[in-house]
Amino acid sequence: MLRAALFLLLALDINGRWWGTLRVDGQATPIYLIVVREGDTLRGTGGPTRSEQAPMQNGHVQGARVIFDLAPGGRTPLHFDLTATADDRLKGSVTVRRNGQPVTGTVELTKRTAP
Repeated sequence: MLRAALFLLLALDINGRWWGTLRVDGQATPIYLIVVREGDTLRGTGGPTRSEQAPMQNGHVQGARVIFDLAPGGRTPLHFDLTATADDRLKGSVTVRRNGQPVTGTVELTKRTAP
């Protein structure tokens, strides 16, 4: 029971900078996020680099789940559905529409502690 409570507290600490990789159709793309949690709402930015960022849209938290959309460079929005883990990671899926069809990939991010 104590371990579950500790996990929940750690999972909820998602404020900060995150970096990692998203993979869609065998292609790996770097991703860098700046996340600010305000209650169950998320705001922030994301993109392939620290300097190439787009604002988060529709961001919210449901338990340990982190859900938001990004449209980097004004392109087709990416929908993220991630889960916070006890080891400062966000893991889950990313979905993008190509030719009107959803294409799903994976995402794994690690919380950055240094600039």
